[in-house]
Amino acid sequence: MKSLTLPTTLLLATLLLPWGTALAERADRDKPMNIESDALRYDDARRAASRRLRLADDCFVAVRLSGSVDALASGDWLLGWMQEGRPVADIRRHLLMPSRQAPAGYVPAGRIVCQCHGVSETAISASLAQSPGSPAERLAAAQAKTSCGTNCGSCLPELRRMASQAPSPVPERHVA
Repeated sequence: MKSLTLPTTLLLATLLLPWGTALAERADRDKPMNIESDALRYDDARRAASRRLRLADDCFVAVRLSGSVDALASGDWLLGWMQEGRPVADIRRHLLMPSRQAPAGYVPAGRIVCQCHGVSETAISASLAQSPGSPAERLAAAQAKTSCGTNCGSCLPELRRMASQAPSPVPERHVA
């Protein structure tokens, strides 16, 4: 997972009033969205909806969506994509579309369990599912693979719980 070194902003505002788009534009003036050279922009006056997506090094720096609930539909997967620091080259054509459906192949990382290393519950669960042994051995394998729980230790109780509740991997059977 790519570490986020740039500040990220996500502002989702359901603005159903006529002055909503103007308010969002005013908020953009002094924020990261006012740099047009690296911001993708979409405005739909008829629906009173707008989108601003600022990119740097092919990753999101900031996202601002405004409009009705339909205009904000893609906010969940855009936020996940931005938090994970994923590159946007392959999904560039989807960025301005207000779709609830994330691009094909995208699996949200889920809740972050280890804040120090930004390791998600999904990544930890996948690592535990692949590791044989006792819960302690499986946790050690997950720590070696993802670095979760190796810094401050505040996530260790949650990691131990996950390791004790995760299903053991099914051993492969070889037919002779």
